[in-house]
Amino acid sequence: MREHLHPCYLSLIALLLSSLCSTAAPVPLPLETDHWFGNPLTWTMKQDSLVASGMRSGLIEYRKSPISKRATVTADITVQEAVGEEWKIAAVALVQDGGNFWHVALVESPHASGCRPAFELAEMREGRWLAHQNLRVVSSGGTGEPWKNGETYRLTLTLDPTGIEGKVRDAQGVVRFSRRVAFSGPAVTAGRPALRCGGFQATYTNTRGEASEPALEPSNAETSTPYACNSFAREIRGKRSGFFHVETQEDLWWVIDPLGRGFVPLGIDHVRYSGHWCSALGYHPHERKNNARYANREAWAEETLSRLTKWGFNLLTAGNDTILHRRGMAHTIPLNIGQTFTANGEGYYITPHEKRPCTAFPNVFHPDFERFCRYKAELECALHVDDPWLFGYFLDNELAWWGRSWGDYSEETGLFDAVMKLDAGHTAKLALRDFLREHFNNDIQAFNKAFGVSLNAFDEVAGLSGLDGGQDNPETVVTCKGRFARLVAETYFGTIARAIRAADPNHMILGCRFASGRASGEVWDIAGKYCDICTFNYYGNVDLDRGIALGSEEETMDTPIPEVFEGFYKIGGRPMMITEWSFPALDAGLPSTKGAGQRFRTQTERAMATGIFAETILRMPFMVGYDYFMWVDEPALGITPEFPENSNYGLINEDSVPYPKLVGTFTSLHRRAADLRREGLKGLPLPRPVKDYAAEVDAWLKTVKKRSPGQHPDLQAHRDGTRHIARTKRFEIRAALGNDMLTEQIIFDGTSLGRFNGMLQVWTPTGSKWHRVTRLESVDIAVDQNPMTVLLTGKGPKEAPFEVTYRLTLLPSTPWFLAEFVSAKNTGERPLDIRGIYFRPHSAIGGSPEADRPIREDMAPRLWGRLPGDAWVDAKSGAFWGATAPRGSDIRVNFWLNDHGSQHPDARREVRHILKPGEEYRPEQPTFVAIVAGKGGAVEWDRAAAAIVTE
Repeated sequence: MREHLHPCYLSLIALLLSSLCSTAAPVPLPLETDHWFGNPLTWTMKQDSLVASGMRSGLIEYRKSPISKRATVTADITVQEAVGEEWKIAAVALVQDGGNFWHVALVESPHASGCRPAFELAEMREGRWLAHQNLRVVSSGGTGEPWKNGETYRLTLTLDPTGIEGKVRDAQGVVRFSRRVAFSGPAVTAGRPALRCGGFQATYTNTRGEASEPALEPSNAETSTPYACNSFAREIRGKRSGFFHVETQEDLWWVIDPLGRGFVPLGIDHVRYSGHWCSALGYHPHERKNNARYANREAWAEETLSRLTKWGFNLLTAGNDTILHRRGMAHTIPLNIGQTFTANGEGYYITPHEKRPCTAFPNVFHPDFERFCRYKAELECALHVDDPWLFGYFLDNELAWWGRSWGDYSEETGLFDAVMKLDAGHTAKLALRDFLREHFNNDIQAFNKAFGVSLNAFDEVAGLSGLDGGQDNPETVVTCKGRFARLVAETYFGTIARAIRAADPNHMILGCRFASGRASGEVWDIAGKYCDICTFNYYGNVDLDRGIALGSEEETMDTPIPEVFEGFYKIGGRPMMITEWSFPALDAGLPSTKGAGQRFRTQTERAMATGIFAETILRMPFMVGYDYFMWVDEPALGITPEFPENSNYGLINEDSVPYPKLVGTFTSLHRRAADLRREGLKGLPLPRPVKDYAAEVDAWLKTVKKRSPGQHPDLQAHRDGTRHIARTKRFEIRAALGNDMLTEQIIFDGTSLGRFNGMLQVWTPTGSKWHRVTRLESVDIAVDQNPMTVLLTGKGPKEAPFEVTYRLTLLPSTPWFLAEFVSAKNTGERPLDIRGIYFRPHSAIGGSPEADRPIREDMAPRLWGRLPGDAWVDAKSGAFWGATAPRGSDIRVNFWLNDHGSQHPDARREVRHILKPGEEYRPEQPTFVAIVAGKGGAVEWDRAAAAIVTE
């Protein structure tokens, strides 16, 4: 902790600096590395110039100058070329901190707007861009001619206690742009000389500056507000350190506040005046409504803080306006180190940032990674070292710890496989090569045996695009790939933690917000080594019938979340905090079709689910608290094309009206938060009894098969050579022996839908493989009964020798039929480890698959009370067909398109059964889906699927 100077000394120092820094004219600012502070990936210092070449905006400050009320900065700027497609700037600036500054700039509009050049004088205040629009323009002038690449312009920015002025002159001294703005309202009124660039390659020369009348440094301003939060656990006492930290008491993890009191963090995300951006509208819709509702931002802040504290929240987390800080609620700072690093180009990432969460992963082996971490820590953390209101630092949010693709991720092997896809000279690829050399003790033969390759030297690894592993040592391969993930984690967490501790030893490191907790055990172990609190985002499920909170993934949807979260804790060994969770409802007037989380139909159901989930979290001894997602609903038209979320996540709607049942639930729970923590899981209400779903499924199938026994005139079958045809009043199913799928064609009411096939997921030494039926071997149609059955037997490919049988059960006039998995047989010479059984309707409605897409894109995902299922829908006709299962079934249905537009109609039941050669597997319980067809889009699909169990 830094020692604080008495105010009289600060005043004396300010006077001395004022006399030293005040000059008649700007003086040269020496190009010495210890004088300037900026992003090392953006700025390069040469003998007589500073060169900017970063993709992202970056400030470089002249730290030898104090932050002053009178200041000038000037520089000659030459833009060589643009290196980005969004807004681009080259500027001189006067900076108070990274969220508060002025600049005068050469700007260029995005490619989509024609790359138009312009000049601007603009302010960033409290993290909000173009904040100067509340101020009065005193004067404006200049020739109005646009600036040009390759030409040099002299930019000057001058600040005094009454206002700020920016000027741009060309090489001949002609004023191209000038503007003066008066400080007629709230504004950034002090700063130090700085340069700014983003999206340009540009050279800055003849940089000069002046500063006088030093102002109070931001770090001193922060510590001038004593900590005084009224939310604490009265019975819990710990060390009074002046900062938040964690302790264990009676086998419970507790956060201890700066005054030594127990603190249960009850956080809220994205409390911003502006709300969310909407690309479709071109503005922030919530901000426009707030402009009409509030006299100013201070009035908004007062009401917002009053609401949040009334509802029991005590922590502002990611994405909050700084105007709310140090006013009764603690706050966090998100550093986003890894995600920011990836934005600098291919050499800087293992997986790229695609403008949405769960895509980016930084190249922690890049030679500049450590330098960048030190820069970010000094930039973001050093200013806050003495701030008692700061809860801690988030390192990142939802990095791709599983590798390249969310759908095909593997926590154990994904990072290894992602690095193998990189170019041979990529520094991460070379680091992997060196890791393999060390892991195998420089024994290339041991490596070759493990991975089933024949390399002469480890250097040849860099030239490969993948390493799947040999058949004889699967555990060796998985262990090796897992150890590489551990090396990545050690480099990531260790490098960042050391940088933060050097800049700020006082505040907690809060982890990197694992997406759904998805990271290997090796990674969780390393996270626990370096983080005070391990954090993860988790959108779980709630079963309202039973009153129980459950996991979110396929393998945990029936697992109580205390068991799921305890699995994370046992590996990481540190207290944990869930940093995103929410339950949208469909009655808020929003589509709620995009974004994570289980949906409910009403706000009443939403509040019930929220209460069950929140109480369960608070009762876990290793969970110190939570962070709810989020303050205000998302725009109905979505945020951006890359991130189109449009859901009812908010405590308030876009008109700032609270959801009373939701905030009432939080208010009641937050009053009891400390008591719930002390009571623990033993105080959690027992799950309520519900129907036996397995018995219900079996009874449903038997009922279907017993309907109207005896032959029916609308059930017909005939054979034409190798082709077998089964007809009902609605369906026609064609199956041709020797075909590469179980069915050749399925027709509904005269419309060709596509084809149906089966598939097995098989575990191999190198991971899961998916193998479909590649040849139809036999067809047996039983038409002399109602319902009619079609028995289809097909074989898999040579690399996965198996034989599977499916039974289709058809009724005379229903818009659906049953597809049941009957058996699988191992026809090979090695054991067959089956992990999944698939039903696959491949769509080609109207004759081609190009216009068909998953119907769930038009529906709210994971809706409570809806049958599990998905379908393909034709965009033009609205015709659909897909698969659904009875409520409570363990079959998971998810149709999706890959990056190339290929269909993946996945209706899957997870199994674990190893078949010996020649052995046959038959499920103990019926394994089936209903194949449903119709017309009318998402609404009619939902009705048709629900009607199956009520007809």
